[in-house]
Amino acid sequence: LNEVLRGDRASELLDCAVVVARAINRHCVQGTYTGWPDGPLGIGNRQSDKKDTTFRGGALRRDLIDWFAPGKKYRTNMFV
Repeated sequence: LNEVLRGDRASELLDCAVVVARAINRHCVQGTYTGWPDGPLGIGNRQSDKKDTTFRGGALRRDLIDWFAPGKKYRTNMFV
């Protein structure tokens, strides 16, 4: 899926990728997804450090940390 999105060339695969991306967006962002963490007061696997926030682990270079700031918006041509 990411390879097709990064290529960004008109094709049947891109048409399918757009449908999948739209479905994921609608499910997770537009309110039908109920799995967001509930914060410190959550129960079981819904408990987290901060309400309605997810964190992605990975190796982020220290010199790039300051670039990521609250409220900053950016786009990527793949699912993160």
